[in-house]
Amino acid sequence: MAPEFHGRGVSRALLSAVARGLSGRYRYAALFVEHSNHRSMTVHRHFGMREQAEFTFQDRTYTAFTFSLSAFAQ
Repeated sequence: MAPEFHGRGVSRALLSAVARGLSGRYRYAALFVEHSNHRSMTVHRHFGMREQAEFTFQDRTYTAFTFSLSAFAQ
């Protein structure tokens, strides 16, 4: 995300839109964040997402986060 949008609720709005779209069919969702994206790792932890696994793909390390859709479907 571009720095001028940091702290403006954009991440929460995007997660809420995804949660509303999926909540009728699923209870939980997963997403993957590259370790080098420190800001994103911090944001997802701040939202209370659970770190479930770590994996490497094409020499890049990722964390798999899971979260309850009900936590964001507002």
